[in-house]
Amino acid sequence: MASAIQQQIAVGESPARAFRMVSRLATPQILRVDRYRLTPGMLVPLQHLQQRVAVAMAQWGCPHPYLAVESVTGPAEIWRLTGYETAADLRRAAQSMDMMPALRRDLDRIESQIQVLVGPPLTWIAEYVGGSGPGQKWPMGRGQYLVIAPVNGSTEPQGARYQASDGAQYGVAAARTRKGAQSRADAAGPGAYVFAVRPAWSMPSADWVRCNPAFWNSSPAVKWAR
Repeated sequence: MASAIQQQIAVGESPARAFRMVSRLATPQILRVDRYRLTPGMLVPLQHLQQRVAVAMAQWGCPHPYLAVESVTGPAEIWRLTGYETAADLRRAAQSMDMMPALRRDLDRIESQIQVLVGPPLTWIAEYVGGSGPGQKWPMGRGQYLVIAPVNGSTEPQGARYQASDGAQYGVAAARTRKGAQSRADAAGPGAYVFAVRPAWSMPSADWVRCNPAFWNSSPAVKWAR
């Protein structure tokens, strides 16, 4: 039986609309972060489960694009980043999820397996508060690497800055290469870590795919749109 996405594409809807993707390469004004801290021996199982999340999102229709990134320096972590333009945009995405019981059921099942392995994620909502350096804007979906760093006395990251409700700030900057990302991290100081974007765990927007189709080819969303 064809999924909801397949049915929408079959009647002529574009993949962007079928996946409810935001067709923009813009700096998110609101960022939801789900941060998973890995424990020894849990990397491979967690990688598999993160891919299952992306497959479920593609199969049933993700209400919003998101990036999944994995640390390549610093502590072993996986972050899921979802950007929104407004608080209303965030609420609409949550309401859309509530109206998709099959997707919610699959995600809850996968999330329970993840929590058995590594516990619940650290989750917070942060607002864009500007930035510093040449990369004050962060066109989400651009770049194959991210540099994420806390803003504190010893770390001064360039790029877009986001502030959580507890006042903590993080800088986010994109880079096309691992070398470029490491240079940014070194310039920022201690606490700045490099993350690799994982297409197979992410739900890209249509514009992200158009900017780098070869990179996003392994995303379940792209595969389901064929």
